[in-house]
Amino acid sequence: MTQPVALAGVGVILGLLRLLSAAGILTNRLWGWVLGLLVSLVTFSMLTFYLPAGMSDAVLSGLALVGLVLARFGNQKISG
Repeated sequence: MTQPVALAGVGVILGLLRLLSAAGILTNRLWGWVLGLLVSLVTFSMLTFYLPAGMSDAVLSGLALVGLVLARFGNQKISG
């Protein structure tokens, strides 16, 4: 099996998990936030397998990751 065909299945699974995460976030559930964070981290860890096409996915996943973290911890201070 060629690499793009093998990664297509992974892409479909990650896409479905992103939709599930979005549903959780829209209903204000913590599991949706955690799932979104995990899917973004998995996307970054697999990025090298599908370069150069994965660069756009890296940008979008990076924006999602930053958005998730800012939405959860935006105004909190580290200590004191």
